[in-house]
Parts: sequence; C-alpha cells; structure tokens
Amino acid sequence: MLWDRAAADADNAQARLDKGERTPLLGVPIAIKDDTDVEGAATLWGTNIPQRPARADAEAVRRLREAGAVIIGKTNMPELALWTMTETAAWGVTRNPWNLQHTCGGSSGGSAAAVAAGLASAALGTDGGGSIRIPAAWCGAVALKGQRGRISLMPAAQRYYGLEAVGPITRSVRDNALLYDVLAGAVEGDTDRAPPTDGFVDRLASPRSGLRIAVSFAQPMPLTVADVVRQPVLDAVKILRGLGHDVEEANPRYGMGALTSMPRFLRGTYEEACHLGSLDDLEPRTRAAVASGRLIPLGLAQWSRRQAERDAARNDAFFGRFDALLTPVTAQPAPKVGAWSGRGGARCLMAMLPYASYTAAWNATGQPAAVVPTGIGPGGLPMSVQIVARTNDEHTVLGLASQIEAARGPLPRPSIADKRSDGGKT
Repeated sequence: MLWDRAAADADNAQARLDKGERTPLLGVPIAIKDDTDVEGAATLWGTNIPQRPARADAEAVRRLREAGAVIIGKTNMPELALWTMTETAAWGVTRNPWNLQHTCGGSSGGSAAAVAAGLASAALGTDGGGSIRIPAAWCGAVALKGQRGRISLMPAAQRYYGLEAVGPITRSVRDNALLYDVLAGAVEGDTDRAPPTDGFVDRLASPRSGLRIAVSFAQPMPLTVADVVRQPVLDAVKILRGLGHDVEEANPRYGMGALTSMPRFLRGTYEEACHLGSLDDLEPRTRAAVASGRLIPLGLAQWSRRQAERDAARNDAFFGRFDALLTPVTAQPAPKVGAWSGRGGARCLMAMLPYASYTAAWNATGQPAAVVPTGIGPGGLPMSVQIVARTNDEHTVLGLASQIEAARGPLPRPSIADKRSDGGKT
C-alpha cells in the first residue's frame, strides 16, 4: 500500500515540478520510524502484534506531506523503542551500513541506517533517551532532538511523560534545518508547547563567532569513556577554537535527572505496550521491561517529571555562563551485532547505560541537543559529537553543527558491498 501511494505521490511531485511549482520538500523521499502513524499502514512499534492500519497521518507526517515529501515506507526499530540496537525476533537485524558487523544503534536505527545507506534522503525518528542521536552518530548522520514541545507528537499529547521528541535524521545540517522548519510548531492537544521561533535554515546563513562553549567528558553516572569517543570531541574543540570561539572545560551539574527519569521511561513503556493489545508475542526482555513499568505508580512518574523541571532550571543557569556544551555522544563505541542476544530485560537496561549516559539527561530536562559527524574512526565507523544549548536555542546547536560540518566536510556514502562479508541481513 505504501509503495503504491509513494509511486503516485512521486509522479504527482514530478508533474508539479514540471509546472514550475516549488515547495520545501517537493518529491523528496522520506522514511518514517515504525512508532509514528502513516495513514493506511499499521504502526507496529517493532513488534509482530497485528494492528489496524492508521486512519490518519501523525501530525509530523502530515507536515512532511504538506511540504511535498514522498513517504516511501516505515523503518525498523527495536520492540517498543526500548534498546540502543535494532535487532528483533520479528523483523531481523538492521546493521550499520559502514560496517555490517556492528549495530546501527537504536531505537531509530532503521531510520539512521536508511539515510546513511542512501535508501532515503531523510527519515523521521523519535528520541526518548538518545534514540535519534545515538543511531545517527553511529551511522554518520546528522540528528537533532529539539526543544521539548517544538515538534508535535500528535495524535499523542505526549509520550513517556515528556521524555520523547520527534526529530529528523539527514546527511547534512542544512537538510536537518530544512526539515525542522517544516516540522516545527505545536498544535491543539499538545501537552508541551515551545514558543514560536524564526527560520532555522535562514539563520545558518549568518554563522556566529566568539561563542563561549563548554566541553565536558563528565557524565551523570561513573562510566568509563573510551578514547575513541574522546577523540572526535578533541577534534571539534580545535575546529571551534580555530573559528574564534572560546572553548573551555566545564562540567554541568547533571543532578539525578538521568536516573530519576527511569520511572517516566518504564511507566511510559508500559502504557505504550497497553495500546498494542496482547503482549504474549513480545520478546522476553521486552515483556520484562513492560512488567517493570507496570509496577511504577502514576504518581511516581509524575513526580519524576516535576523533578526534571528543577534540573532543567539548573542547567539553564549553566547555560547562563556558556552558549553551548560539547560532549561525546556515547561513552563507548557501537558494539557488534548480537552483543545483547539472550540477555534479559534488566541486563539489557543496564547494558544501555554506557550508550545513553550523555544523551538521556537532555530528554529528562528537554533542552535541544544535536549530533554531527566529525570523520571516520577505527573499524571504518563514523565519529560524532553532541552539541547542547539552553532552552529553546536550537539555532545555536544547528549553527555550531554547521560550522563543524563545513570544516570537516560531509561524509562519503558507505560502501556497503565492500563490507558485506558475513552474508547477514541489512
């Protein structure tokens, strides 16, 4: 069904182009993560639990179509968007296009892999703890988790008690800003509403210098940081200083936000699972996480959100001294496919800590954060950095990402055929 509509929409877009019509995304092929409604397609959340086809597009998809985009399909994800890898019993393994031995990340792994491999010009993902930034970083793409409430989640008023945001995954910063211009804006029914702001693409044309940028390797949890993920941060520091920015080491006070958000995450997982109906066909680790979420009282999840608002205010005090914060994206590089095979829910949740420690804190508090590639590292895998800014300041995040990208240049396409040495699925 999606193929037939995509073909018809592509023909229509070509006819409009031939007539001289122009819209921001006219004819651009875009893929959508499988937790986001596309009219006529079932939203399966990475499971094989039968669902009725969606009766309407999600608001973000509606805006993409309105701008002329051609929706070409749904992308793979781990069950219930739980994990930082994209491997399921129902739909198989989605691998990293740069090295098929390694994971593409998760939970928006299919979206990031599709963009990196050239299967789509851009893709839509969701991010509840790093779920667009982690796979984008490991696949060499650009991703922005914007300010909470900037892009509507409708038909959901919110997800995971404010942890989740919708965001674009693209090959370039300018493309990301273009999609962000199309997607931004709250609608009636949204729990969170970021204030209106001016165009993101237009602001990229006037790069800023002399910004005060903090660089930090500190984390909310005492985890080892691998040298391979330190190096791209050090490279970015050299670039930014060479562009006239003032960069110094300074650590934000993360507080307990990344940990106290766990009730929101688990309770939200349980609530999303309830929408699917029978859960007997879920993987054992997914069922274990859902069972944990069932034990979280509603009041505890709501308390967790209120606690995060205090953490956000403290972070904004930090950004009163600095315009942006530069960190690694993950504490450890992308693991190999199958690294979590056979693990139960608790062990998988613990295994995610080295991969979500730098990203999840900003879901808890809601500030914007982006990732941008800096080059290719060991094993032929991309290297990336995370840029964070104060509340409602996506302009600074995208602007600095654009400057780093301009200095390092865009990554080439991965040569998938040369790396397909194990005969595995992509």
